[in-house]
Amino acid sequence: MKKKNTLFIITICIIGCFLIAYLLNNNFSNKKHIPKINKKGNLIPVNKYILARLKKDDYWIHRDKAQKTTNHQYVKNVKTRNRYVNSNKLLKVNDKGRKGYYIQKLDYSSKHLTPLAYKRLNELGSLFMSNLKKSKDVRSFFRISSLTRTEKQQKDLRKSGEKGATKGKSSHNYGVSFDISHIRSFSSDKITSKALEMALKQMQKEKKILLLGENDCIHVTVIN
Repeated sequence: MKKKNTLFIITICIIGCFLIAYLLNNNFSNKKHIPKINKKGNLIPVNKYILARLKKDDYWIHRDKAQKTTNHQYVKNVKTRNRYVNSNKLLKVNDKGRKGYYIQKLDYSSKHLTPLAYKRLNELGSLFMSNLKKSKDVRSFFRISSLTRTEKQQKDLRKSGEKGATKGKSSHNYGVSFDISHIRSFSSDKITSKALEMALKQMQKEKKILLLGENDCIHVTVIN
């Protein structure tokens, strides 16, 4: 009888050991497949995740609407830009606090937009953040790579080899256009890119903005 009890106990112990080993191994395997988010976030290119799913507005419409929206307020040079700034026709864009967006270091443009364009940029940022409310992390933001350009900055951009840069006058010369190049995601790449896609489509549907893909960015023009 004692031998049977001993054998039973040994069998139970062996089964228990196998069960514990299985559970630990299974748990470890699952952890390996959980995508890790870098402390600095994942940098998502919009041309890969969003661009193909957007309705594109022809560029001539962007330029035509930019002229009409601003009553042909053309930023010819720095002197002209300063005059518009002093008369509040152009505003300095402040991205401190990151209202859903961040402006990267600019090479061929300046941090200026018309009051309407600035308002719409903040609206887009707010919509983007609102769409992320149910995600694990709402620190994500989209990155602006270009805003208002002078005539010289437009020409210099073309000379740099940027194929997407327009010959002649650009909608960027009117202070109502900005480019979105990336999203910094602290949540899920899929969730974060979808949040921006939804925000862009909503504002486009409401006829507040025009959209166009330009190589590695989304070109946005604000209209009224």
